[in-house]
Amino acid sequence: MMNQNIESILQSHAEAYPLMEPRDAVKLIYQSVFGPGHFIPSPSSAAEWLKKEYNTVSHENPPRIESLGSTARVYIDTPFTEEKLNLLARVFCASAESFCKGYDTADEGFRGAFEENLACLRGMAETGRFVFSVAELDAWLAEYRAAGYPPVSHSETYRRAYAPAYRVIDSRYVRILGLLAAIDTRLAASDRVVLAVDGRCASGKSTIAEYISRMYPTSVIHMDDFFLPGELRTPERMAETGGNLHRERFLEEVIPHLRGRAFTHRVFQCSTFTYAETPRTVEDNPLILCEGSYALHPDFGKYYDMAVFSDIEPEKQLTRIRERDGEYMLNRFRNEWIPMEEKYFTEMHIREKCDFVLD
Repeated sequence: MMNQNIESILQSHAEAYPLMEPRDAVKLIYQSVFGPGHFIPSPSSAAEWLKKEYNTVSHENPPRIESLGSTARVYIDTPFTEEKLNLLARVFCASAESFCKGYDTADEGFRGAFEENLACLRGMAETGRFVFSVAELDAWLAEYRAAGYPPVSHSETYRRAYAPAYRVIDSRYVRILGLLAAIDTRLAASDRVVLAVDGRCASGKSTIAEYISRMYPTSVIHMDDFFLPGELRTPERMAETGGNLHRERFLEEVIPHLRGRAFTHRVFQCSTFTYAETPRTVEDNPLILCEGSYALHPDFGKYYDMAVFSDIEPEKQLTRIRERDGEYMLNRFRNEWIPMEEKYFTEMHIREKCDFVLD
């Protein structure tokens, strides 16, 4: 599908970089759809290549990240430590896994999205929103298509005027860059780090866990596996703050084992209200990540090394739940689960006790 924000992204870039030529606009679209994979000769050389470029540019600008929709440009014309350059290189490489390598290897979906975005660009050019005309864009695109839609470099005009120096990453990493840097620091000083990710439903806790897992050998424990079974759902229990989590089982099956070797725990299946036949194995990895609502319940004590709160605006939360789960489940979230979560967050000061808050 076309990036629904591409018009506003192109508009913001036209205003920030008024000398942008057709190839610069197409480069933006190419990076948004196909990501950074075509720029990586090999993962082992990515950090070296980044450091060489970093040493050729000035570092007088403030930190800057520009959204391209599904991707983002992280600029390196600002001071970076060697550790943060290494992290950016790793994120750059990991980001390539989310995208195809370019037009020549893309499926019809990616190619279609690219063409739709080019059509949006042309429509904007027709209304005079760029320094170049629609005729100039059409002429450039005709040669570009004839060449087989190759990766695009910036124009010399753009380079001279703006000296672009950046890396393109999956935009879902932008939210957690600071957290990743903190994890790097912790792992450098310890053989095992336990991270707890709590927060509002539909705020992206599972996505945080997924993207952290792409960066480190990680074992993820989902709090949904500890949903309270039916026989324990008494009125008294459900009236407790955090009462719908089987806290006793988490205390028994997980917390005592977090600093040891691999272990298993039972998995409660919310769809059937039964336990899965096969327990989940938590591998002996350097990073153990417990994600889900109630992961920071005070009953568990401070079993974690780092605590993260994943936040979201109420309207965006409801929109995500509706799109993800449908209207019926939205009503259940709104009338049952969200009020229970909010009571837990407020009474137990969950957000305030976290090392990181991800908005």
